Amino acid sequence: RAHGRGKMTIGHKGNILQETHGLYLEVAQKVAGEFPDISTEALIADNLGMQLVRELSKNPRRFDCLLLTNLFGDIFSDFCAGFVGGLGLAPGANIGDQYAIFEAVHGTAPDIAGKGIANPSALILSAAMMLDYLGEQSAGERVRRAVDAVLLEGTTVTGDINPKSRVLLITKMLDNLAGWSVADKLRQVLDDALREEAAANPAANSANPASTLNFAHAVIAKL
Repeated sequence: RAHGRGKMTIGHKGNILQETHGLYLEVAQKVAGEFPDISTEALIADNLGMQLVRELSKNPRRFDCLLLTNLFGDIFSDFCAGFVGGLGLAPGANIGDQYAIFEAVHGTAPDIAGKGIANPSALILSAAMMLDYLGEQSAGERVRRAVDAVLLEGTTVTGDINPKSRVLLITKMLDNLAGWSVADKLRQVLDDALREEAAANPAANSANPASTLNFAHAVIAKL
């Protein structure tokens, strides 16, 4: 309700896992009854998977919010990430009664750690979700618009988005931060990081896909 959601889809396997998913479905529907302004539907997981594939390409608003167990949440979150470009674009949040943790859906991605090729969008968008959670919705929206702008340009993105992208000069990108009080500090920190990256990878050139760092630079420049 607080986020403008109007429909909840409960994904379950209560037809087979009657003791566990049956209880989960029963409780979910009972709680849903306390929110008559939010419409709900229950779909068996098999059917939910089919409808995600069949409907989302034609009607992206077919589903509003999915309520899933941990098992199905892991499966369908990765599944849906594939529709929007992969795990590098999917933010995540773990929200409890008192505390919340925000992270990329893909976790630590140890297979590509330290290579400078990871798409930072998931982490940046997770930070935007954190800003929303903290009541800073305008700041969160500003971050999302910056990510959208960089993705739409397609010139300073990692190889998973556009393998033929070209890296822009960091000085040009950071010039857009001139209005920020922290611009000078950010410029120094990012310049140092870029020099370290260049020293570690001297073969890099402007025809390569953007590194994780350069992608992040481009987003900062759009803020």
